[in-house]
Amino acid sequence: MKELRRERSEMDYKLRDAERRQEELDKKEKQWKEFEAELDRQEAEARNYPVPEFLKASGHTDKVNIAITGAAGTGKSHLNNRLREVKRDDPTWAPVGVVETTQEPTMYEFPGQSLARVWDLPGAGTPKWPLTDYIRRVGLRHFDAVLVVCAERFTEADLKLMEELTQYKVPYFAIRQKVGQAIENNLIVNEVPGGSTKQEIFAYLRKQGVQRPYLIDSFEPTKHDMPKLRRELVATITNARGGEL
Repeated sequence: MKELRRERSEMDYKLRDAERRQEELDKKEKQWKEFEAELDRQEAEARNYPVPEFLKASGHTDKVNIAITGAAGTGKSHLNNRLREVKRDDPTWAPVGVVETTQEPTMYEFPGQSLARVWDLPGAGTPKWPLTDYIRRVGLRHFDAVLVVCAERFTEADLKLMEELTQYKVPYFAIRQKVGQAIENNLIVNEVPGGSTKQEIFAYLRKQGVQRPYLIDSFEPTKHDMPKLRRELVATITNARGGEL
């Protein structure tokens, strides 16, 4: 009889222990589902970020908005001036310097394209514009076209910007700046002619996954791919509004 009571007591203990363990598992499963739901919410929020206030306040729906982005110090503002073909004494000249000059998204009219304007965006990855929320803060997917600019090679951050644009089917131009300087350096140091240097740069960028890089130098606005870039950018602007510019 005592043996039966002992066995029953052990069975009761095991049953209560099993119930306790099941409750703990149910609790952990609930917590995990809540965590997954919150993660899904955050990812959806990151993907569906709204139009930023600076773009909304500018009446963006009535214009073709072109953004110039990339890391700090890659010559984005100088490129902005060259593409719009404005002179240094023009009131719409974008400030250019040896340090990052664009601290906030700045809008510029595009001469000859009445409905288009160019947005000079701050450099990605600065203390004021960290990479963690750069795409959301500048509202990258809400532009009609984007120029992603690098000085020598496209960084992981640049490639992430291009992935974002591809996902939302936003036309973009992958631009490698300072090609003239690279040609001159390679000629002096290695006696490699300019054409070979450009082929080498092009092949390197293709290996990075950039299929159609534009090789330019803002100090040589009539050379390399700059004329081609401007023509194709104007065509993109025209197509964005069905040819009504």
